[in-house]
Amino acid sequence: MIKPFIAAQRSDKKVEGRPRMDDRAAMQAILYVLRTGCQWNALPRSLGASSTVHDRFGEWQTHKVFEKLFEARLVEYDKKKALT
Repeated sequence: MIKPFIAAQRSDKKVEGRPRMDDRAAMQAILYVLRTGCQWNALPRSLGASSTVHDRFGEWQTHKVFEKLFEARLVEYDKKKALT
């Protein structure tokens, strides 16, 4: 569901260093933090580096990924329930 919103703002430029964390894994880690209410630095390492996940959260906030996703899901819900 979120892929189109992420792909629109993502740069495919090759950057030196470690490969970019998978978007799906980053979203799962972000949702874990939001669901559990844990601090970013308490994120289990198995979900990714907390600094990487927090950076991705900030990146997606800047690009309004979460707002766009919410609006798209709301429109879809409205259509299904014939609210509009």
